[in-house]
Amino acid sequence: MYRFSAYLSNVTKSQRDGKNHLVKIQFPTTKEQIQECLRQIGVDGIRHTNADIKIVMYDIVENPLAVFFPPDASLDELNYISARLSKVPAMFADKVTAAIQYEQPETIAELINLTYNLDRYALIPQVQDFAQLGEHIARCKGIEIPEEVKQYFDYERLAWNEHKNHKGFFTTAGFCYPHKNLEIVLGYDGKNVPQEYRVFSYPTPDFLKDKPKAGVRAPALVPVR
Repeated sequence: MYRFSAYLSNVTKSQRDGKNHLVKIQFPTTKEQIQECLRQIGVDGIRHTNADIKIVMYDIVENPLAVFFPPDASLDELNYISARLSKVPAMFADKVTAAIQYEQPETIAELINLTYNLDRYALIPQVQDFAQLGEHIARCKGIEIPEEVKQYFDYERLAWNEHKNHKGFFTTAGFCYPHKNLEIVLGYDGKNVPQEYRVFSYPTPDFLKDKPKAGVRAPALVPVR
């Protein structure tokens, strides 16, 4: 669930040519893969630079969580969040989904920092409404309800009282609520992506690839007789 794809466009070149200069990048990625993708859309740091490119869409079919990824995220930040999510054990995948839906992060920094704070969230899986939540609470608290009155018992009211205390939220994964006694960890300042996640690097421009190195004399031209 942690792999996702983004479509990167050379917006300047696309507007000038009237054609889509677009490339699909799958995350997590590497510096070499980024260089190849930039080369495909004509970005070499000279004729076209970082100012000319933009994430124009995410593949939400491949990963529905990508709907929460902002379009202004950098390639380094997208690699960062992908790597962070990849470190989450598979058994906590539903909690990740629930926490993201609960917080509704608006920036990539908020999304990245959420991965440092998953312990702050509790998830009651497969609970989708107040009636189901009430039944769950009754079981957990050992509330014994006589069989003959079960169909009349107001589980929703029991759940609503609990909901007011925890400020929870129904997600596609279940009922999610925060542990308010745990402090928020700020793992990312929104500016400095850790070195191990940085992948943005311009490819070598084509016109420089065959340029003689400094100090190396070009071969003499011998006329053909």
